[in-house]
Amino acid sequence: MVFILINPTKRLILYSFSLLAILSMIVTPLKAQEIIQNQQQNQSFSSATDLLQSGQKKIQDLDYRGAILDLSQSILLNPEIADSYFYRGLVRAKLEDQLGAISDFDDAILRDPNHSWAYYHRAGVFFNLGNQSEGILDLQLAAKLFLEQGNTTAYQQTEALLKHFGVTLPQG
Repeated sequence: MVFILINPTKRLILYSFSLLAILSMIVTPLKAQEIIQNQQQNQSFSSATDLLQSGQKKIQDLDYRGAILDLSQSILLNPEIADSYFYRGLVRAKLEDQLGAISDFDDAILRDPNHSWAYYHRAGVFFNLGNQSEGILDLQLAAKLFLEQGNTTAYQQTEALLKHFGVTLPQG
């Protein structure tokens, strides 16, 4: 975006308007104006990481709407942080926005192809949508990554889920 105006007040208005326009296209069902207001209230947040951490805390506090707002702002500030998409995907899945959750998990995986938990939780959404084959594929990928990452507990949990669906992981 190019700003030609020198007056800082008008620049801020243009920025807010542009942010509002962008958010209205990508954040649903939340209103983009809420994000702008939340951003103004959270001026103490200096980085996308701060907003990610705030979103994680709001998830723990069951403030899902606030979490989505903070995580969406984190994404706007730094769209390369995989965990911002991952946690927003968790919230969207919790709020039964299945397609939004899949989109966020896809974005997390795009930015971090080794994000084992994104595959794991995306599998759950696929199962909720009745897409068992995609869910099994994601669980298999998650299990492989858990094993590579040394997360034995998550690997065993995923292996048990796959056995429930009649899928056995290769030994090795």
